[in-house]
Amino acid sequence: MASIDEADRSTTAIIVDYFAGELLSRAIDSLFADGVARVVVVDNSEAMGSLGSRYYQDQRVDFIFAEKNLGYGAAVNRALVKVDTPFVIVSNPDITVTPGTVAKLIDSALDPTVGIIGPEVLDGDGVRYPSFRRFPSFIDSIGHGMLGQFFPNNRFSAHYKLQDLYPVEAVEVPWISGAFFLARTEVLNSLGGFDAAYFMYCEDIDLCYRASRRGFVVVYQPEATVTHAQGESSKLAAVRSLYHHHRSMWIYAATHERSTATQWFGFFGLILRFFILISRNKFQRMRLSASQVDKSY
Repeated sequence: MASIDEADRSTTAIIVDYFAGELLSRAIDSLFADGVARVVVVDNSEAMGSLGSRYYQDQRVDFIFAEKNLGYGAAVNRALVKVDTPFVIVSNPDITVTPGTVAKLIDSALDPTVGIIGPEVLDGDGVRYPSFRRFPSFIDSIGHGMLGQFFPNNRFSAHYKLQDLYPVEAVEVPWISGAFFLARTEVLNSLGGFDAAYFMYCEDIDLCYRASRRGFVVVYQPEATVTHAQGESSKLAAVRSLYHHHRSMWIYAATHERSTATQWFGFFGLILRFFILISRNKFQRMRLSASQVDKSY
């Protein structure tokens, strides 16, 4: 591995956009304000929605129009080949970066043993999102998958989400959220970027798992902070998002779980969970429609 030039802290941000609208421009605003040199936007929509961005004519921003939804990981990989700075950020389009965040993440990345660094992620209400977690064991996966939506404080979810860990300084963790992270470009390239088999969801778990297998450390840096208006793109197609979430969980299990029996047990468990959540969402929509009818009288 090449030595790190600590004087060159130039950074490119890759943003995957899917009908994020003005949120995309706000994300770019915050990235430039925090010292990012260049942004590459991959527009994953068929309608080329990012044409309306305030940054479309900005020479610091490159736009790649996929003209179809490639998926998150494949879109990042499409942009990664254009990155020529020593550091790269991967970001959702609905992120706002707190000043000083990029510098803090780069400070951690200067350690040659560190591969991927993630900040503290806050939701729109300022509440910390569990953006670092354990790699999902079979037991935690079953417990969290079946109980997490209905009893969020169950012991399986708490263990998986490391809910008893509240770091105040940089700490090694198993994996961090792909919604926003920084890496040395050479590290991300050495890993081959994301596994494009994951259309959306779980590609971050897989990336961090492969990084750890290559000897790199994954770091959570709570002194760096971003705010994530979560799910703005996913709200466009809730059922499709559920499908891809479960599909990606199966791909991860099939790739990294050695026991064939466990793979099949997990497969049928994921099918059951998918239909439970679909049924629950349909019931909630029916209740909402009924309440709206009541209010109309």
